[in-house]
Amino acid sequence: INEQVALRHAAAAENGPQVIYCSPYQGVLVTRYLEGRHWSEAEAGSELNIERLALLLKRVHALPGTGKQLIPGDVVARYLRGIKDHFVVIPERFNALQAKMEQVIYQLSHHRGERRLCHNDPVLGNIIDCGDKLLLIDWEYAAMGDPFFDLAVVVHNLKFNERQLQQLLETYLGRLDETAHRWFLYNYASYIYIDMLWYWFQSAAAPRCGYGTIAEGKLDTLVAILHELGL
Repeated sequence: INEQVALRHAAAAENGPQVIYCSPYQGVLVTRYLEGRHWSEAEAGSELNIERLALLLKRVHALPGTGKQLIPGDVVARYLRGIKDHFVVIPERFNALQAKMEQVIYQLSHHRGERRLCHNDPVLGNIIDCGDKLLLIDWEYAAMGDPFFDLAVVVHNLKFNERQLQQLLETYLGRLDETAHRWFLYNYASYIYIDMLWYWFQSAAAPRCGYGTIAEGKLDTLVAILHELGL
């Protein structure tokens, strides 16, 4: 139901596809097919498309809200329980990061900023370029949250460098200051942490898919973000 509500808001503002049919009890959601294409990584990192994407996210974050909320601490706790219950073996160096990540999650949970409707999964495969406009598909994870979380998903999954990150933030915010950049880093750390835990959690059900290796590969990124935060 939450995805349907978010999609209807998005479609009304031409930020997502129109809902054709939805039956939550049957687990069925059908949306109108979009005439468009996915970007390559190179296209995603162009100055023009970074600007278009930043403006798309601003429009998404201005949409009416839904009842569901993304609370990073709750997501982390759920994945950690699953990892423990399934006896997933994780690297020793991960344990040293947990105390620092608890500080990050604490800061996020006590932030009094306004919560907005966020897509929470604006990865390359969910961005559709229809020529005259950009749209987002797959609103499964849509929820009320911190807009900087969406920006963090974009930066990591579209593999933006520092220059591209600066352009994204400056276009989205209108101006960039140290406080905004630091708050982005808190959300970036949160996203990498959640993403990493998700892969370890999934590795219990599919041990041969390499999820554990993918998760471990994110450790260096998380360490770098924490170092930049001075943690």
